[in-house]
Amino acid sequence: MGQLVEFALRDGGTVLVEIEAGAATGGDIASPGEPITGKAATSFEDALDKIRPAIERVVGSLASLEPQPDEFSIELGIGMTATLGAFISIPGASNLHLTLTWRKGS
Repeated sequence: MGQLVEFALRDGGTVLVEIEAGAATGGDIASPGEPITGKAATSFEDALDKIRPAIERVVGSLASLEPQPDEFSIELGIGMTATLGAFISIPGASNLHLTLTWRKGS
């Protein structure tokens, strides 16, 4: 098991995210061996908001293809660390795996 980092939620709650061991540098970090390694420097939503513009640009580029496909999908890996927040990563090495699918006429 990796390390657990606590991300605050905008509504006042928290969510734990498992990260790769050793990736929890910075932020408010606990002692090694603790179940929760540390607290992230940013909220969960703020971390994800950092990568939203890149995802929107990919979707916009694919949606404007001519001729338009009947369907297209994007698979993304989203990595997270206590200091960086969220970043686009290799799907197999990420904390979150996201598949977005668009169908013509939907």
